[in-house]
Formats: sequence, C-alpha cells, structure tokens
Amino acid sequence: MDLPNILKQLNNDLANLNATIQALEQMEVATTRRRGRPPKWLIEAKRLSGSKSHGRVGRPRKPAGG
Repeated sequence: MDLPNILKQLNNDLANLNATIQALEQMEVATTRRRGRPPKWLIEAKRLSGSKSHGRVGRPRKPAGG
C-alpha cells in the first residue's frame, strides 16, 4: 500500500468537495431575490456561462413607419 499517495489523493478530493459545497451555498444565496445590484461573482458567473441578456428594459420599440 502506498499510504502517502492515498492520503494525498484523499486531501485533493476533500478540497474539491469543499469548493463544490461553497459554490452550491453561494448559488443558494443568489437564488433569493434581493434589492440592488447582484454581487460581482454572480455577474462574472453569468457572463462566463454564456447566458445572454438583451440589455433592453421597458417596452419594445415602435416600428419606424409609424
């Protein structure tokens, strides 16, 4: 048995699990609606995930012809 390598692998797995749990906890907090601007990490996560926003708020534009 290669005990040092097993311990090293288990520590790596533990670090990955902790990071995953932290990310899930942040997502849980982010799902509750709050007033104001969203946190920077949430904006970055949405930008990296590829979710597209049109950026337009309000009613649609009227046709140019009248």
